[in-house]
Amino acid sequence: MDETIEFVTVARSLDTSEMLILSARLEAEGIPSFVADANINQTYSLMSIAAGGVRLQVPSEFSFAAKKIIADVNSGLLALDDDEGFLV
Repeated sequence: MDETIEFVTVARSLDTSEMLILSARLEAEGIPSFVADANINQTYSLMSIAAGGVRLQVPSEFSFAAKKIIADVNSGLLALDDDEGFLV
C-alpha cells in the first residue's frame, strides 16, 4: 500500500534562522517538520523575496497544532524569563 503524505506550509520568513528555530521547537513537541528553500535563500539572498522566502512545512495532520505552537512562540507565551534556564 502506497501512502502519500501531504505537507503544508505553516510559516514563511526571509530569515532562515527563524524558521530553523521554529522547526526545532515543533520537533521538540513531536511534530515532524522541515524547512524548505533554506539553501537557495542563504546562497542567493538577493533572490530570497522572489523565491518566496523560507517555508516551514509539516504533514497536514499536524498543521493545526503547529500553527498553535508558532502563535504561542510569536506571542511570547513560550519565552523564558531572563533568569530561567541559566546555571549560575
